Amino acid sequence: MDIRIYIAPQIGSGSLKDPYRSILHNYVDVHKGDWFDEIIDPIAKESMCTLYARQVVHDAIYADRLTNPGRIVYISPLVADDGIKKAKFAGRWDSLSLDFRIAVMEKLEILSIGVKDIEDAVTLKDVLRVIIIKSFEKQRATHNGEIPANWGKIKFAKEDF
Repeated sequence: MDIRIYIAPQIGSGSLKDPYRSILHNYVDVHKGDWFDEIIDPIAKESMCTLYARQVVHDAIYADRLTNPGRIVYISPLVADDGIKKAKFAGRWDSLSLDFRIAVMEKLEILSIGVKDIEDAVTLKDVLRVIIIKSFEKQRATHNGEIPANWGKIKFAKEDF
């Protein structure tokens, strides 16, 4: 199973029968071992998703990216397994391809997450940390200062970042 972090649009009406969810739900087959965690931004109708899935799933998402440019953006390289995950995420941000970094920054600008904050980021881990913090700040600001309902349900282990 391979791991990659994506920003993808949400589908659904927000009702109990049709809740907001990432479009990546269309690709994931939990019966075959695929799974992901997502941070939902109900205002922007976007989700940041850590997808742990088979290569065929990542290939299908890549094909969607070619058909619908800018709709699904990956914000981390594809990591083959947990054993090298920490090393990849600790790798230098500026060592990633310029095209990759530009695509991430363009998507963040569309989502009103300032890229100025990631200019000083040294590692991919730093970039992901800034994206998560800025996403939560934006959500809090758009909820009239109230903490979003999903705030307490999202858990991060210190070693993940």
